[in-house]
Amino acid sequence: HESAHQIKRAQYGHPKDDMHAELSHELQVIGNHYSLFNRHDEAVDYLTRALRINRRRKDPKGDPMPHMESASLGDLASALMRKGDVKRALGSYQASLDIEVR
Repeated sequence: HESAHQIKRAQYGHPKDDMHAELSHELQVIGNHYSLFNRHDEAVDYLTRALRINRRRKDPKGDPMPHMESASLGDLASALMRKGDVKRALGSYQASLDIEVR
């Protein structure tokens, strides 16, 4: 397990002490699994937490990481759509697209 984390850190450039990368990833994985099993409230909760972390994250140089925020928004939008919350889902999709267009 630790070896996998070391490889992931090396691939994405996250410093060893950056728990945010691992935490946000785990929250997204859990949220996406909850969504698959129709546990939409839990999915939205976990994916919202991952989004909050990814909005604040910086790369090792201190630059923002908008692609991580965009990915979180896309996952959240999908979970909201499955939950039936179309208005919020469309807002998340739009926010994700706005980031990608920049």
